[in-house]
Amino acid sequence: MDFDTSSFGNVNEQYLTSSFAEVTPLRKKGATSDCSKVRIFEKWHFLKRPKTEFISNPIYLAAFEKEFDLGISIDHPNIVRYISKGYDKEGIYILTEFVDGLSLDELFQVKPNYFKNKANVKKILSQLLSSLSYLHNRQIVHADIKPENILIAHNGNNVKLVDLGLSYSDCYNEITGGSKGYGSPEQFTTPNEISYKSDMYAVGKIILFIFNGNTNERLLGKLPQPYRSIAKRCLVTNLEKRTITANQALQLLNKSHFPVFGSVVLFLALLGVMFFVSFSKYGLKDKSDEKFIQDTTATVSSADSSILINKPIDKIKETPLPKIKYNKPVEEKKANPKQLEIEITNAIEKRLSPNIAVLQSVFSEITEDDIPVLKHFFNDWKATCKNDLDLLYSDYENVISYEKFKSIYGKELAKINDSIEKKLNEIEK
Repeated sequence: MDFDTSSFGNVNEQYLTSSFAEVTPLRKKGATSDCSKVRIFEKWHFLKRPKTEFISNPIYLAAFEKEFDLGISIDHPNIVRYISKGYDKEGIYILTEFVDGLSLDELFQVKPNYFKNKANVKKILSQLLSSLSYLHNRQIVHADIKPENILIAHNGNNVKLVDLGLSYSDCYNEITGGSKGYGSPEQFTTPNEISYKSDMYAVGKIILFIFNGNTNERLLGKLPQPYRSIAKRCLVTNLEKRTITANQALQLLNKSHFPVFGSVVLFLALLGVMFFVSFSKYGLKDKSDEKFIQDTTATVSSADSSILINKPIDKIKETPLPKIKYNKPVEEKKANPKQLEIEITNAIEKRLSPNIAVLQSVFSEITEDDIPVLKHFFNDWKATCKNDLDLLYSDYENVISYEKFKSIYGKELAKINDSIEKKLNEIEK
């Protein structure tokens, strides 16, 4: 049955109670509920009622009522639609749309190759994250994200998130639990700390399951990007440091395969300024200089967006250096060695130091996905500094030895490079 073609509307509860044309118990049952599919008005629906042992338990009955109250308020294409609740001789029940499809774990068993298709994986996770973003924006936590509660419809292969039985909103959270293997640490130790972060922890486990068929975190390193980055941020045990949201994960998932984004553009712009600063002191003034810059850059477009950046290419190795107008060398004089070293240190520091505010802004936006390309350009920058060292030394060659000048230059350069490299490594971890 195609759930997309089912029509529901506001159906009278009492009429529903006496009009189940056919009832088929389902093989899978919940921990606290019995489930069946029922035919009403020639269409299949899903019926759920508390198990006999819970039917007189006021806590579980309240939770059952709460599930419907939450469900009926939700309207999202990737969350199962709640239709009605009613009562019959067996007690309370809930009716929802019937999804003709397989749960994520069933699909993995019968069609394991389905998950080898990148488009299929991206679609599943995109729709799951979209549904969670919708819930979290309404202060609703699902609290039981697991393969069994993620259905894939036969028609269209769309995700339907089901079973809000453990969900809670800000007004009700007395019995929220979770499932072993997917539940977050706080769900079993400090339930009062459950939040959207608990669902995001489960998303990390779901990613592991989709790629490996299990939730072994030791396999995190084998996940492809951007899934590895998302899963690692979701599976942070420390609740305060687990800050990734469903919307942020969705944005990471939809990034271009080549990480050319705002943070990268800023970083490259920063390195670009540092790269060409080596020529600024010697004056790039005529048109041949501008042509040199144009000839050694290329416009790069990401696969999923229209973002453009200037990226150095191999042609820089082929193009001769422009004519450089050198400043008048420092006159020979007997300078105080300490004073001379201070003067040179200040000159080098001023020459190399990037704008700290810009650098901090860049680092605040960089994600783990950006690191490989950033390290590549950072290594190019470090190599470029060797040429700058030689150019700058020409101003001081009459008053200081090359080795001494190189030592001073190296110390100042290390202050910048070490801090950048340390920060990139921190983000990568």
